[in-house]
Amino acid sequence: MSARAPAAAGRSLPPRRRILWIVLVYALFAALWIYGSDRTLDWLVSDPQQRSALALYKGWAFVAVTSCLLYWLMARLHGAACPKPRAAASGHSWRCWRCWCWASPPAR
Repeated sequence: MSARAPAAAGRSLPPRRRILWIVLVYALFAALWIYGSDRTLDWLVSDPQQRSALALYKGWAFVAVTSCLLYWLMARLHGAACPKPRAAASGHSWRCWRCWCWASPPAR
């Protein structure tokens, strides 16, 4: 019995399930970050004023890291949902854009 990795399994999932997978990965990562970083900051810094200043930077780091995480996850979803279509004359594939925005299969 072999366990498939989420990335490999994600390619065979319907689009809405892939979106749910991204949301769950984000929610888990965010919850662990918030809980873990708050506990670590409390443990490392005893001065409330300094802790408050560091919490601001911690928040900015959260936004930067989770933005990169979302970009990476959505790029994987986009690649799985819309495999390299031929570009239209304008250079854009609107069928793929529809798939990207609404996670619905392209119209046939």
